[in-house]
Amino acid sequence: MWIGALVAIAAAGLAIPLLRTQDPPPPAPEPPPAAVPPLVYAIDFADDRHGFALWGRCVGESDHPCESRLLVTEDGMAWRSQAFATEELASPSSLVGRVVALGAGRVLLTDLEGGARFHSADAGRTWRAVPAVPDSEVAEIPPDGLLEAHCADAADAGSCRIAVTLPDSGHRAWLTTAPALGQPSPEQRPLADGSWWVNGRDRSTGQWSVAVSRDAGRTWSTAVLPFPPVPAYIRVSPPAIAGTGPSVYALATASLPDTLESRTLLAIFHSGDGGQTWTQTWRIKDQPPRTLGGAAVVTPDGALLVAPDDIVGSPYRSRDGGRTFTAATDAPRLAAVRRTRTGYLASAPDRPQGHYRMSTDGAGWTDVRLPDR
Repeated sequence: MWIGALVAIAAAGLAIPLLRTQDPPPPAPEPPPAAVPPLVYAIDFADDRHGFALWGRCVGESDHPCESRLLVTEDGMAWRSQAFATEELASPSSLVGRVVALGAGRVLLTDLEGGARFHSADAGRTWRAVPAVPDSEVAEIPPDGLLEAHCADAADAGSCRIAVTLPDSGHRAWLTTAPALGQPSPEQRPLADGSWWVNGRDRSTGQWSVAVSRDAGRTWSTAVLPFPPVPAYIRVSPPAIAGTGPSVYALATASLPDTLESRTLLAIFHSGDGGQTWTQTWRIKDQPPRTLGGAAVVTPDGALLVAPDDIVGSPYRSRDGGRTFTAATDAPRLAAVRRTRTGYLASAPDRPQGHYRMSTDGAGWTDVRLPDR
């Protein structure tokens, strides 16, 4: 029997090294990356019928490219999907950028990865890369042009100058006669009365000032805003301009410490003479509106409409030059409001993703729904 036991032990001893040298089982295959639901991440309208949007989706991993397409409408309702022939546009690594309608089938893609810009003159069928640095000079802002600030050093606001994006080519050009303001921040589009606005700091005093041109940028008049002293730790953003004709508003926002709100409404200034003189009519307080969600809206009756910088609040309306506000319960909910060539465009926070609202005068709003596939 002891012979059988020895045989068993020997067999077991041989089995152990064999088990130790056996290759481990292959690892389980990694699950495919989770797909991110498609979304519309940029939109603009040339008028109430013609618009462009950027649609995209990513698979959820940084080393997997995203997919992007252009959405085009010619009646304001039905949208067609148009693939990009340019690989850089069709398969970006992330969904970033803005689409800017320049009118008459002209469209600009800007703020893309690496600061790239592309222009199309045939409603997005073909694209041409255009430089971000201005390469010419113009004496006036052409119809459908954009007013922008170009900074030689993105980290130095003092290196910024006023430039014009030309609608026919997408190239930028320096404006020959620009307002003499430091850290200039222009409104990209004119107000409804055709006036162009730039805000910035007075070069000698550092005070916030506002300049206006009523002849397409050939000449400018500048006025200082009666801005109260602000502690150095409060980062004030350039005031946003709203209004038309003689009644104009400048709304100043700031990023305050110990708050989650990046666009806290700091002050409102009103001008009743087209920007020649300004009066502060509102200052930060514990009452709404507390934030500014994009552009302010001035309706045909002269009322000032301010949407909050969140997705839960209702707009607030002032009928006394921005001194007091009440909840505008009769207005639709708006978020990320901005001006277009012919009015206003806002996302609809009370609707599913891909729903927007458009208005030509800020009073009547039309729902816009974009496809999600």
